[in-house]
Amino acid sequence: AELSLSKLGVYKNIFSGVGIVQDHSPNQKDKYYQSFPIQVIKKYRQLHSIELGNWWGGKSLEEEWKLSSPDEPFILHIGEGTDSKTAGEFSLAKEYGMLQENVIFVHAISFTKSEIAECAKNGVSICWCPTSNLNLIGRTLDVETAIKEDINLIVGTDSSFSGSLNLFRELKLIHKLYPNIKSNVLFKFIYENPLKAFF
Repeated sequence: AELSLSKLGVYKNIFSGVGIVQDHSPNQKDKYYQSFPIQVIKKYRQLHSIELGNWWGGKSLEEEWKLSSPDEPFILHIGEGTDSKTAGEFSLAKEYGMLQENVIFVHAISFTKSEIAECAKNGVSICWCPTSNLNLIGRTLDVETAIKEDINLIVGTDSSFSGSLNLFRELKLIHKLYPNIKSNVLFKFIYENPLKAFF
């Protein structure tokens, strides 16, 4: 029997381990999101990164942060590198008052152990994208410290150009690199923790 494109989309995302996604910029019309066979999160503020700003649409860091509210996620790519400028991004985010429970830091490669601990203490979530990190930077988040500090860690794929095609492949890499992370913990990274971060 033939399958409609919408059904194929549903099956593809079931096989990819994803039922809800977050688009990079919530600037599309409702009709665009309604055509998706899966749920697209719409209530959030974001900035691509401190270095690049909102180069694909949106306002400046100052404006986006000012417009954000504690009851919606604020997403920021941060610490995506190993240079001194990237290493200073945590301090800048802290100056803005971003160490809050509604904040999701993506990557955090450059974060030190004490910075990760500070994020955990303040309820900040970190989105870990190991495949993309290793492909682009050759290094990833200090995940052992993140787990030790009991941070709200979630797994993402980043861009399909640099990261995995789906979460299952991402989990396969994590299991290969970090075999000591138990399956029930990995499950939290893709289910319980994202729910806590986004809803």
